[in-house]
Amino acid sequence: MNNFEIIDRIQLAISFIEHNLKNHITIEDISSSAFMSKSSFYNLFSNITGVTLKEYVRKRRLNESAKILLKEDLTVLDIALLYQYNSYEAYSRAFKKLFGVSPISYRKNNISVNIYPRINFKNTKIQGEIKMISNFTSNDTVLETIKNSTNGYVLDIDIDSFLKINNTFGHKNGDIVLLEVHKRISEVLKVNNIDTEVYRIAGDEFGVVLKNIDENLVKKISSEIIDSMNTPINGEDAEIPCTLTIGISEFSINTDSSKVLDSAKKAMFTAKENGKNQYCFQ
Repeated sequence: MNNFEIIDRIQLAISFIEHNLKNHITIEDISSSAFMSKSSFYNLFSNITGVTLKEYVRKRRLNESAKILLKEDLTVLDIALLYQYNSYEAYSRAFKKLFGVSPISYRKNNISVNIYPRINFKNTKIQGEIKMISNFTSNDTVLETIKNSTNGYVLDIDIDSFLKINNTFGHKNGDIVLLEVHKRISEVLKVNNIDTEVYRIAGDEFGVVLKNIDENLVKKISSEIIDSMNTPINGEDAEIPCTLTIGISEFSINTDSSKVLDSAKKAMFTAKENGKNQYCFQ
């Protein structure tokens, strides 16, 4: 199989997983949905997505269960059973490991973090080179927000060297970094009285749509987001240094929303080439 065929098989499996998050499924079921053997598929999935198959299913179930916690009047045990956990205790442990708080605290404090959206794949052309990258379905929400806005700016905020963070401090600390970066970006927006969401648009990228805002305030907010990482993140067993690089693209009512997001991504890569830990306009 060539690379495109492999990605198609992975995408089939992800679709199967998404349709069965509330059902009991096995590795054999998932690999069969991709028309591959268990061993071949398991290794390919990990190599391409950067997470094991079991980890992906677990995090997707927890991510979707968190939405139910806020939207529906089900008990925590009901939600645990719905997403294939055998007991409240097992679900609560897994939930706290990913989100840093118990399901009850998450619901009580009305916390809303889309920490692990569904992975999608697409081809993208960046500076003349064709690359296969994974995107998350929050992209669709960002695009819809742009379409429904008259003018503004899109920020593509990337965690620098996130793979190194995972390799050095472990994936659990990597999840803590994702949560804390989301939190710090949100706090900067709140301080500046900006009412907008922070979306996770790729493995280590966040998207922010700033509507009806002037360039000087965009620069101020971008600088403050970068400066918010001056203090290391408290991980499970270590202080984790972290920096952010931001690509910025302007849009108006007649702008193609997908091109805006691509322009912000290109600006982010340009900023990285210039030394990271900075912002760049496209």
